[in-house]
Amino acid sequence: MSPAQPTWPSQPTWPSQGLASGHVPASGPAHPAIAPTPARAVGPALPIVMTVTWLLLGAVAGVVAPFTIFLFDPGPDAISVWTWLLFLGVWATVALCLVAILTGWLAWALTRRRRSGIARVLRGSAYLLPLAGVALAGAGFLGSSLLCSGSLTCT
Repeated sequence: MSPAQPTWPSQPTWPSQGLASGHVPASGPAHPAIAPTPARAVGPALPIVMTVTWLLLGAVAGVVAPFTIFLFDPGPDAISVWTWLLFLGVWATVALCLVAILTGWLAWALTRRRRSGIARVLRGSAYLLPLAGVALAGAGFLGSSLLCSGSLTCT
């Protein structure tokens, strides 16, 4: 009797065997559980809502911003740090609203097919940018109101 020769399958039974042997299946992956699922794209609802929001806020801040130069009527030497924060916060809000609209749409375009955590953080942080200007202006207003009793020239 001759020793029994092992029989090898002509086609691989596992996906990793197919890769090792160079066998490529004719249609799709060898196992349906590892089939790639198409990623659903994130809709443009958030960019549209945030664009309208920041356009409105930017318009309001844009109307107020030219009048902030009157905060310096007492002279630049007598102005408190709170007045500077208010002035810079209003102008920063105008600029950051425009930047947030552009970066928000860019972030959405680059990450709309990704649903990972970093993509969500990128999209969210792009739209929260104008809140830094609002916080700066708010700090200046509250500091001037509470600590200086509304006076622009407290030191």
